[in-house]
Amino acid sequence: MGEFYQHKKSVFYEKANFLSVQEVIDLLKDTGFDSFSYYQTIFDFPDNINVIETPKKGFDQGGFVVISALKSNDLSI
Repeated sequence: MGEFYQHKKSVFYEKANFLSVQEVIDLLKDTGFDSFSYYQTIFDFPDNINVIETPKKGFDQGGFVVISALKSNDLSI
C-alpha cells in the first residue's frame, strides 16, 4: 500500500516514509514500549473503496495499522 501512495502526485505523500509494522514495533521496543495491540483498516486500494470499512484487530491484512503500546515507568534510580 505504501508504494501505491508514493506514486501519487500529492504534497501529502511526496515526503512520506512508510514503515512496516515490524519496523515500528522494533523502534517502539528500542525506546521501552511493550504491551502492543493493533487495529487495521483499508483492505483494498483506496480507489476501489466505496463504503466505510470496519477496522479489524491485528495487522496482517490492512494497509493502514494503528499500534497502541505502553511504556513502563521505571522508577528505580
